[in-house]
Amino acid sequence: MPDQGPSTRVLRIEITADGQARVDGTAVPTPLGSSVEQVRAAALRTVADMAAAAGGALRVDARDPDGTLWRLLVHPSGDIEDAAAAVAMPTVPAQAAQDRAGDASAAGIPARYLEALIEVARAYGAQGFEAADHLAAQVEKLVEADVGVLDAQWVRIREVRAHLSYRQGAAAQATEQWIEVALAWVRLGQPDCWTAARNAHHCWLLIEDVGDVVRIGHEVAAMWRQAGRDKQAQRTLLRLDQVQLDGL
Repeated sequence: MPDQGPSTRVLRIEITADGQARVDGTAVPTPLGSSVEQVRAAALRTVADMAAAAGGALRVDARDPDGTLWRLLVHPSGDIEDAAAAVAMPTVPAQAAQDRAGDASAAGIPARYLEALIEVARAYGAQGFEAADHLAAQVEKLVEADVGVLDAQWVRIREVRAHLSYRQGAAAQATEQWIEVALAWVRLGQPDCWTAARNAHHCWLLIEDVGDVVRIGHEVAAMWRQAGRDKQAQRTLLRLDQVQLDGL
């Protein structure tokens, strides 16, 4: 998902000397005997998933067992910045902000959905893919009732579900979901279609079942054509020919 501006909400990570971590009071599953560094990394991965669900970077106060406090900015990509340095960066010029405001794809997840999507990320960490996807589907229905299907906010929820499928290792399902997202962005006339299309193509390359590779590969090629990228469509069809001749 595209990384939007940081949320004003601050998450709290607490790490204990006996290898435990909590994100806003919710325990982060870690193997027994994990070091402080491993537990911290697991907690930050959980926050990165939350950032992906929220559509932008999240602020974090992370406290180590010795009491050291780290004020961080965690991005959906997993990149981490010092929050103080990030806040000190120059602001966006007024004209650029005005241009961005006119771009429907630039809008992050509205605040009224943010808490629900954070719960989605928590469910993924604590209960697994099925529980998280079930919650995400509920949020999707809420957004659909509020704004309809072909709206940027609805498409962003679909991005969350595609991201969950990818993290689960369900490559075929993730590919089809990202294709749907890419084509929705095409219909909305937004540049986010390129990121979604690349995500779809990447997930397609991870599919291991030859039948799924061939079936979904034709959908990937059609997606590239509808997105106006004939060369990528041709490359996709060339790989399909190779798979059909030689297998994976």
